Amino acid sequence: MILVFPREIPADSTGRVADFMGEVEEGLASLRDKPTMIAWAMKDIAFLPQYLDDLWLPAFPNADVLRLPDAGHYLQEDAHERIVPRLLAHLERL
Repeated sequence: MILVFPREIPADSTGRVADFMGEVEEGLASLRDKPTMIAWAMKDIAFLPQYLDDLWLPAFPNADVLRLPDAGHYLQEDAHERIVPRLLAHLERL
């Protein structure tokens, strides 16, 4: 499973799961006005900072964004001490 999953992530608009990912992206519009917090690891080698800027922020322009400059792919391990308080504060505002 660990070996197969990354191979299933589409790098472009073709492939076995590209249609599904397109449906997911279209569905994000219905969540646009919901309170959203995004914690983003800026050193993630899979989910690059440009994905945050080019894909997620246009989809959620009012999101509370926490950029973690020194966190990698496992941001919950690298930066939990920054993520948890910010998430709790976000939830308190709801």
